[in-house]
Amino acid sequence: MSINSWREALRSGTGGVQREADLYKRPWGFQLQDISTKVHLWHGENDNNVPSSVGQYVADAIPNCQAVFFEEEGHLSLPYNHMQEILNVLVG
Repeated sequence: MSINSWREALRSGTGGVQREADLYKRPWGFQLQDISTKVHLWHGENDNNVPSSVGQYVADAIPNCQAVFFEEEGHLSLPYNHMQEILNVLVG
C-alpha cells in the first residue's frame, strides 16, 4: 500500500512532493498554544520519521490536546495497526 502511494505521488514528477515538503518549513501563521479546539494526536514511540519528542512537544503546546503515544509503533505501523481505534474516536 505504501509503495503504491509513493508511486502515485511521484507519477507526475517530484514537484508536488517538494511543494508539500516546503510547507513544513514555513511559518504556519499561528502558534500551537493558540489552538482552542480539541485536538487528538496519536504518535508512535518508534517513529523514525518524526521523533516522539516532537509529538510530545506538540501535545504539551496545544491546550486541549488529547495525545496517545504507542510504545511499539512507528510512523507507518501506527495507522495501520490502530486505524479502527482512531476512526472510532474521530467519527465516534
